[in-house]
Amino acid sequence: KQWYQRRVRAEVTSLFPGGFVHLGGDEVPFNCWAANKDLGAWMKKQGIGNFKALESYYEERLLDIVQHLNISYVVWEEIFNNGLQIQPDTIIHVWKPNWEVTLG
Repeated sequence: KQWYQRRVRAEVTSLFPGGFVHLGGDEVPFNCWAANKDLGAWMKKQGIGNFKALESYYEERLLDIVQHLNISYVVWEEIFNNGLQIQPDTIIHVWKPNWEVTLG
């Protein structure tokens, strides 16, 4: 497992040598997920009740992976607004009006 983690970290940091990886986290169109019956069945099995919760589940897993690899990251404002746990050195990429109030 450690070999795999080192390899993934080496690959990611070679692709993003600036020290940060942008993980996204905004404007997910749920219609593609709604059309996937297998995904609906998986969500039901996992106890995930809606697509907003699925998006948070995905982002939480992604944040966990990147944090475990000790890689710093950038996320869109929606990750912060949705209350996901982020690292203190996270850069929040804001773009909505009144962001000063939201992040203040």
